[in-house]
Amino acid sequence: MGVRQKTSLEPVSTGWVIQRIIAIVAVAAVASWLTDGSPAEGAHLDTGMESIFALQAPVHFAVSGQDEDKTAFREDEAGFSAYYRVPMRSDDNDPSGGLPRLNVAAITGALLDDPEDTNAARIGPGSPQHLGSNFGIVELPMHPAVGFGGLVQRRNVTVYFDDRGWVVAYLPAGEPAAAIWRYDAIGSNPLDGSGATEHLEQNLLVLAINEVLNAGTAHNPELSTVSHNDVGYYDWQNAECNAFLLFNNVAEAGTSQPVHFVIPPAIADVQASTAVLITSRYSIGGDPVSASVVLDGQTAVTADATTLLDVAKFDITRPADENGDHQTSLHKMSVTVSGNDTATGVVMLLYSKPGS
Repeated sequence: MGVRQKTSLEPVSTGWVIQRIIAIVAVAAVASWLTDGSPAEGAHLDTGMESIFALQAPVHFAVSGQDEDKTAFREDEAGFSAYYRVPMRSDDNDPSGGLPRLNVAAITGALLDDPEDTNAARIGPGSPQHLGSNFGIVELPMHPAVGFGGLVQRRNVTVYFDDRGWVVAYLPAGEPAAAIWRYDAIGSNPLDGSGATEHLEQNLLVLAINEVLNAGTAHNPELSTVSHNDVGYYDWQNAECNAFLLFNNVAEAGTSQPVHFVIPPAIADVQASTAVLITSRYSIGGDPVSASVVLDGQTAVTADATTLLDVAKFDITRPADENGDHQTSLHKMSVTVSGNDTATGVVMLLYSKPGS
């Protein structure tokens, strides 16, 4: 859709230890910090996750209020979202391409039933929120972690779809954006975190969009599933944010090495959230099981044997000069887990990138 924007950031070496730093906008912002020789810690960061992605409102999407019916999309109910528009249909008997792009009634019926695939991305039937003749809004119960059965509580994602081909999957307004993260360690070493973020390919919003598209294939055989590269992202409650990134860290039997990230002064505001999942449990003898994401020395979110997975927003404290202007700030994130257990944590940052 032309809205995904990726900028790779290079790892930085201190001379005595290779260290990966996530720098929002520019690595150059950490130059002064690196030359003073203060840090001597390693850091873990999944290869390929040092990327910035665009946040942009969907183009030609006629948002309306609750008393109108242009699209019937409820802007005030939506938080962080992913969206996709189905291409115009082709038909030998309708060269104008005027056929509905999505069969709303058929899709609604399918989403309100149990998924056919027992290993599907969603756990059970959807719940109707708002339904009309040319649109549907359905809440879907999604699997936030693969391989845990019913141990990890479901995460609800709402999908909007209409006969003009728009599909928007979103978290409820106020929900932490990191809640889109889905853990899947299949085909990877769960201790190195390589399956934890998977370049956002398997986030819950993309999977929810594909639930809609799969439900529509019976009436529109031209439909096909989409990936992270095919969708756009937007936060309806933070319209000033035009970029985001997500990174992870993994702990085994204790505290992980930290991931450092830098926020340059040109960034005026950052919306931050985090999630943590206990990925394996080896503790015996009744020892309590817990895992946390720690940001700048403060616990940001904690999961235990009951929840296994939890998500939260957090505030980033940044220094300011005498005029109140932000200064370059260095932050670090680590994951800690009890006993001999393992855990994975993620951090998601939404912000306004200057000059874009």
